[in-house]
Amino acid sequence: MRRSRLRTAIAVAALAALHPACGGGGAGGGLFGGGIGGTGIVKVAQGPITAFGSIFVGGVEYETGTAQVTINGTPASEAELREGMRVDVRGTQTVSGATTAVAGTVAFRSDVGGPVQSVNVAASSLVVMGQTVQVDGLTVFDGTTLATVAVGNIVEASGPRSAAGVIRASRVELKSAAFVPGATRLRVRGTVAGVNLAAQTFTIGALTVRYAGAMLQDLPGGAPANGIFVEVATSQNLVGGALIAATVEGEATGLGLADGE
Repeated sequence: MRRSRLRTAIAVAALAALHPACGGGGAGGGLFGGGIGGTGIVKVAQGPITAFGSIFVGGVEYETGTAQVTINGTPASEAELREGMRVDVRGTQTVSGATTAVAGTVAFRSDVGGPVQSVNVAASSLVVMGQTVQVDGLTVFDGTTLATVAVGNIVEASGPRSAAGVIRASRVELKSAAFVPGATRLRVRGTVAGVNLAAQTFTIGALTVRYAGAMLQDLPGGAPANGIFVEVATSQNLVGGALIAATVEGEATGLGLADGE
C-alpha cells in the first residue's frame, strides 16, 4: 500500500504563509475559511508533485492521509494525483517552527486543458488553446512526448506562468487524440485582458473568450475585468478559435482555489 504522503518541491515561489488558525466552534472566514479545523499555525504552499513519499514545503513535511483532495474542483482521492501536478496545499502545525504538519486540503487545477494548435520541438514549446507552454528536462509527460504530440490532440498542462504569460510546464498529459463531444472539457486559467463589454469577450494569452450566456462566479463587480485571475471552462469545442465559456470563475490571487473554497 502506498503511504498517504506526497513529495513536492517548491523550487521558486514558496507560498508558505503563516497565519494563526481560528479555534472555537464557528466557521473560519477569509482565505482559510472552511478548509482546516482545530487550532495551530496555518500554512499554505504551492508546487509540483515530484514523488510519492511526503510533501516538503519550506522544510515542513505534510501528512496527507486525511486531506481533502480535489482535481479541477471535483472531489478526488490521493491515488488520482500524479507526478508533476502543481498543487496547492493547506495544512496546520501544532507548534510554530515544527518540521511536520497535517495537510487539510490538496487541490490541483490544470492551467490549460484543450487542443494543441502548434508544436515547436526546436524551441521546446507548444501552443495549447492560445497558451504557449514551455517544457524542459524536468517536465513530466504522460501519454505523449513533445516529439509525438500532434495538432488537435487534447492535452492538459500544469505549471506557473512567466511574466510574459508563458506556462512553464511541470506536467503535460494527453487526455484524448481529439475533441470528444460530451466527454472533453476545455479549461484555462489566467489573467483577463482586452475586455470588450459590448461584445462580451476578453482574452487570456492569445485565446479569445466569449462569455455571453456564461455563469459568472466570484468576479469583482459581477463581470470580467482586466487584470483579474479567472478560470474558464466549457464542454463545447472552440468556435473559430474562440472559447465559448460555460463558466467564468474568479480565483484568489496566487492560489489554484476559487474564492471561498
